[in-house]
This record gives sequence, C-alpha cells and structure tokens, in this order.
Amino acid sequence: MAVSASAEIEMQLSGSAGDWTAVTSDARRQGPITAKYGILSSEPMRFVGDVGTLNFELDNSEGNSAKMLGYYAPDHACCLTGFDIGTPTRLSITYSGSTFYKFTGRLDSVEPVPGRYRDRRTVCQALDWFGDADAFKLRLLEVQVNKRADEALDAIVSSMTKRPSASSLSAGQETFAYCLDNSRDETTTVLRELKKLMDSELGYCYVVGDQSTGGLLKFDSRHVRPMNHTLTACLTDTDLVDAQVSRRTSNLFNQVRLVAHPREVDDSASVLFTLQSTPQMAPSTSMVITGRYSDPGQRGLSRVGGASMIAPCPATDYTMNSAEDGGGTDLTTNFTVAASYGGNSVQYEVANLGAVPGYITLLQARGRGLYDREPVAAEQVSESSVDLYGERVLTFDMPYNDDPLVAADFAGYLIGVLPTPSTRLEQVEFIGNVSDELMTAGLVVEPGARVKLTEAVTGIASEFFVQGCEVVLAVDGTIHFKWYVAPASSALYWILGIEGASELDETTILGY
Repeated sequence: MAVSASAEIEMQLSGSAGDWTAVTSDARRQGPITAKYGILSSEPMRFVGDVGTLNFELDNSEGNSAKMLGYYAPDHACCLTGFDIGTPTRLSITYSGSTFYKFTGRLDSVEPVPGRYRDRRTVCQALDWFGDADAFKLRLLEVQVNKRADEALDAIVSSMTKRPSASSLSAGQETFAYCLDNSRDETTTVLRELKKLMDSELGYCYVVGDQSTGGLLKFDSRHVRPMNHTLTACLTDTDLVDAQVSRRTSNLFNQVRLVAHPREVDDSASVLFTLQSTPQMAPSTSMVITGRYSDPGQRGLSRVGGASMIAPCPATDYTMNSAEDGGGTDLTTNFTVAASYGGNSVQYEVANLGAVPGYITLLQARGRGLYDREPVAAEQVSESSVDLYGERVLTFDMPYNDDPLVAADFAGYLIGVLPTPSTRLEQVEFIGNVSDELMTAGLVVEPGARVKLTEAVTGIASEFFVQGCEVVLAVDGTIHFKWYVAPASSALYWILGIEGASELDETTILGY
C-alpha cells in the first residue's frame, strides 16, 4: 500500500456525556466494517438523507481483549459495562495527523451468535441520527407561521429527545406561511416531516462527517449548490476500481407537474375539536385526553391544522356535571383543565379536585382552522421530447409551498433539464491506500461536496455533487470509498445578481 491510515470504532459506554472507549482491537476482520450515510441514491428529486448505518462484528470469545467469553453479550454476566443497544458509537479514521469522524450514531442491534463451539462473535449495527428521525413522531409541535425551512427544521429537531451531535443550517430561500399544519402527530415521523420541508424548499438535508464530532446535521438551501463552484476532488478512471453508469428512459421526464398547497385560514376562532363522550372522573383523579383537529363542517372526517389556539375557558370550552346528561349539579369549578396545543392536535390534562365524582360534559378546542382543500398543479411539457420518447410524467408534491407561481417556476426549471436522455454516473468507488490524493479525497469529501469525475470508456467528464458516502474497511486492511453522485449540471441555473453566472439559455437556465 502506498499510504496507510488507522481506523477506530469507539463507544461511549457511560452515556452521551462520557469518554469514548475504543473497541477496535476486538472488531472481527472475517468481514468488512462498513459505514454508509447521506443520500444513498443518484435519483433526481431526492433531497433527504437515508438512515445511515455502521456494520461491524466484535469478538465475543475468550480471545478478545478482556479474555472473557460473553464480553459483548448484553445478557452475559461478563458483558462489558455499558455495551447494549442505544450505546453511542462512532467510526473515525486518522491520516497524516488528522482525524476524520466519518460516522456517529447509536447501536440499534446487538446480536451475539450462540454456541460455545461455534464462531463466537457479536454482529452489530449502529444507526446515525436519521435512525432517530425515522422513529420519533412529531408530538404537539405548534404550527410554524412565516418560517423558513431552516427555522422549521430547527423547531422540529429541538422537539426531539435525541438530537444530532451538531448542526449547520443555511438560511432557506422560501418563507412558508404555514408549515407543520397538515401532518398527523400520531403517524408522522421527523424523517417524513423533513422530506415535506425539503420538497417544499427544494433544498438538501443530510448527515455528514467532520473533524470534530461527526454526525453533523446539514441543511443546504436550494441556492447553496448553484453557488458552490469549488471542486473538492478530481478523479479519473485510473483512480477508480468501480463505477455504475445508466442511460435509461426512466431517467428522463418530459411532462412535469408540481403541486402547491394554498391554505384557507379562518378569520376568527372555530371549534376544531369536541369531545364526543362524557367520561366520569372519580374524586382526586386526573386524566389525559388527546383530541385531533378536524374541519367543523366535516367533523371527524377531514383533519385540519390549527393556529392561534385559545386557552380553555370554563363554561365556554369545558363543563363538568354530576349527571351524564348535564342536567345535574354544575361541578366545573371542581376541575382544572390544562391544554397543550400542537399544530393538528391537543392534549388535555384534566383533574377532578373535588370530593365527588363528575362527568366531563363539554370539552372543546378553539382556534383558527387551516385548510388544505384545493391543491394547485403547475405543469410544463416538452412536446418535442414527448414526440420522441412518449409521455414520461413526473408529479412532485410541495406540501408547504402555498404559491402556485413558485411551483410554476420550478416546473419551468425542471423541464429545462429532465426531458433529454443523459448518461448518468451513479456511483464511483476507489481505494484510498493507493495514493495520498485518493486517501485525502475519501476522507475530506462529504455529502454536498462538488467533485470532477472523468471516465474514458463512457466519455463522462463532468462535475458532480456527492449525495452520499460509503466507507469500507476491507479484510485486507485497505480502505474503500464509494460516492453516490448527482450531476452538477442539474444545479446550473442562474441566480440573479451573482457575477459570472454564465449565459442564460446557453450554458445555464433561469433559477427559481
């Protein structure tokens, strides 16, 4: 090998505030150690990272560093203290005096292989922050009013129990009148909400490595890539050990339909939730009740968002009575009601402080309803492409974009880059140990970086943006790097007011 680098798998065995402990010496080398993160696809219209993974095996036999059988089996008496699912885990690579944290996450699966006389190993997989984002459901997060994508993203991340190690959020280009209003708390994950935000902004969100902590959550607005002309690396076919190329009809679209969602907003407060039952509460007890907002005209059938929610008022928003039908003694003053309002649901904490049981005969939530009733589609067609290749339709939803003109602008941009065939370089792979240049490229380049790739057989000689990365520590000690790439030409549009932005309609097209 021309150059070498050292890799470490480390864990925080005493919690997220503790020191990092290396377990590299016990990593089994019968198979590779593999880390993947970022957008693991070159497909167009992919703006959000996939769940990143780190896969490795640990020596669970007496031959490990502790000389203990079961050292990496959580139910074994000799298990390493702190080793279990949820343990923070990272992969770092040190080269030429610099350390790069390529993956940071938490153990998601720990599977000891049973059998005293078999291959005593523990198969491990860690997930990056997107694993938490894919599991955590939005809960009682308020509607975001007149917020950019980065501001809404920050509000979402701040609501989570597990947050990324660090974040770098550029200022979004769109200000959304309303967002987080058309989600459903009970089913919508953070990852799904990130997709809705990015699809509306047309920006990118992924996790990248760095030289500080790794696991950096990054948001690039839709203007970041067109304004980034700095090449981080240049590779040719002599550097590559593998590349994947495609030229398919499925890669082109000649009819583009972008869907915007104008909102209807109540001028004044409406009743968005009414409790349909009359539960009885014993003295000195409490109860939690969750209500979901719906269209007052289609009660319970059409979910809506709610803004400017009003604190519950006795007699108006809640009443309690000794009789189920409300015809007995008014007990409202015996009760307290606290409401936590979200963008599409409310959670009540109701307490009966009295000495007698009572029925909840009225419980309702009032606020300004937000209605997503009539989405508007903006369409663009390339007739010449349709004549040649038939109809290839792309329908794309922009849930928080309420302006059909913005959708029309983006449709006009897409119809300028998608209707003609193109040879798509999807992935490239190279071995870092071949040269200093390649090792440096593999360690420095992260999702969002601009690179130049040349391949003689296919005739490809273009610039690309790296979408996602894969790092493989092979059994033979070499370090393989794989990049998932998207053509930089798809970001070659003109942002008005930027000097040297090329010739409109010749080497670039109007931005949006």
